[in-house]
Formats: sequence, C-alpha cells, structure tokens
Amino acid sequence: MAILTWEELEDAYSAMYDRIETNDEGDITMRKVVEHIKGVEAGSGKNEWVNQRLEDIISYEREVVHVELDEFLYIIADIREAGWSVRKKSENDNISDADLRHVFRKVDIDHDETITKTELKLACKYLCKQFEVDIKREQELIKYMLCSDSDNDGTLDFEEFKVAVKSAQEQIKNRKS
Repeated sequence: MAILTWEELEDAYSAMYDRIETNDEGDITMRKVVEHIKGVEAGSGKNEWVNQRLEDIISYEREVVHVELDEFLYIIADIREAGWSVRKKSENDNISDADLRHVFRKVDIDHDETITKTELKLACKYLCKQFEVDIKREQELIKYMLCSDSDNDGTLDFEEFKVAVKSAQEQIKNRKS
C-alpha cells in the first residue's frame, strides 16, 4: 500500500465524505462520520487516542445535525495528528486477518461468534467499501461466502468467514486477469 500525495489526500477525503451514508433527511450526521472513519476508513481501529477523540466528537452537543465537508476535513486533520492516515488500497490488495476480524466483530450483532446471512450481507457491504471492491460484486461475494459454510449450519464462524473472503477475493482477482 502506497502513501498518498497531498493532492491525492484532498481527493481521497472528499471521496470519503461522499461515501458516508445519510440519514432519512439526507443529512450526514456526526455519528455516521465517526462510524465511517472508524469502521471503514480506519482499518483495525487500534489507535486508542483516535478512538477516544472520535467518541468525544460524538458526545459533543451540536446545534446542527448535518456535517459539512469543511467540518469533516477539520475532523480528519485532528485525527491525522494522532497518526491516522489514508492508505491507497486496490481491489487486489490482500485483506489482513486483523481487518477481517474487525469487520466480523462489527457485523456480529448478537455477539454469538457467528454471522448469519443478514450479517453476512452487512459484512460484504463493509468489505466492498473498505477495500474498494465494486459494490456490484456484493452479491457475488455473498454467493462465494455461503459456499464456505463447512458445517452447513447456515452461519459462518470467523474461520469460515476468513476462508470465504480470501477465496472470494482470489476468485474475483482470477476472473479479472
């Protein structure tokens, strides 16, 4: 993974802002900004200072709901001082076990150490965003992952999930070449 130039950073931050989900009124809320930075852009989220700063931002009383691009850029500048950075990833980069564990924990809503088909769909959405996989491939990822349910219990534990993602990534990469 290559570190981006300043010009690429500006473009990346603007694109990152554009990818943040809006609420029903079309606003980008502070909670969505923080969730996006922590869950999608920040990778494994191991920087405690950044995590604490983002939690502080959520708890701060705001007069307006919507987060504008300039406020988003201020937040990014703030957490960059703590060592957070955007790294350029391509669809063919290998996804680390730590990144997979982070996604798995994030989508395991009932914390039973397995993910259901519904949770799997959410995992695919995160993976497509985080690793810049074409979102049209989400259904393809789900199909590959469901084939990895080795004990046929209708859920994936972490090891099955890890094998499924790496297998799906390899199959998609091989089809492109």
